[in-house]
Amino acid sequence: MKKWVVPENSNKRVQRASRMIGKGTGTPEEIQEARDVLSNYRLAHAFPLNAVTVTVRQRALEATPFS
Repeated sequence: MKKWVVPENSNKRVQRASRMIGKGTGTPEEIQEARDVLSNYRLAHAFPLNAVTVTVRQRALEATPFS
């Protein structure tokens, strides 16, 4: 059982998918594939970004004196 999603695509493929979605070009099948690529990218980076966000938030609250 995996704990998190692993990126399955190269950065170049993610960039191409992003451009295709942004411009709205391509067939419905190509657009769906581009959405799948971007979905995998977002899921693969969600856990690390959340971990960083939580850590930064905790440290900011420790450094800021609230009375």
